Amino acid sequence: MESTKGGFDVAKVQQADGSVKDMTRTEYDAMPLSIRIQLVLRRQVEFFRDGVKITSQEALRI
Repeated sequence: MESTKGGFDVAKVQQADGSVKDMTRTEYDAMPLSIRIQLVLRRQVEFFRDGVKITSQEALRI
């Protein structure tokens, strides 16, 4: 049976200067929760699993 849990390998976070920073799950989770929420709400983060872009809802499902 396939797992329905979410998760991601890489989060691509848009920086203030317009550049994009690749972050591991561990790096992303280490940021304060308030910052992570802002990134998602402002659509300044994209999530990837095995190189494939996934929705934030799928990425953050536990």
